[in-house]
Amino acid sequence: LKEIYQETKIIACEDGLVLCYKTYKITIYWSSFQDLLESRDSFLLPVKKYNYIVVPKRVFDNLEDIKRFGKIIATQSGRQIIPI
Repeated sequence: LKEIYQETKIIACEDGLVLCYKTYKITIYWSSFQDLLESRDSFLLPVKKYNYIVVPKRVFDNLEDIKRFGKIIATQSGRQIIPI
């Protein structure tokens, strides 16, 4: 299981977030996100009641990249980030 997540890439594009796995890609459109939640350690992006995309902040190179990602997801989805 750890290998699957280590090789997953998340790309923020104009349409939504693209999750790139070894053998396939999934695009989750911005309109699919119900909320944008941010904790001290990660971004939590609920898609449905019990489905989330978790983006750990440790995957970013620096604080500026974390802020940039937060700004992109907020702007593209039209939602505000809720601190938790």
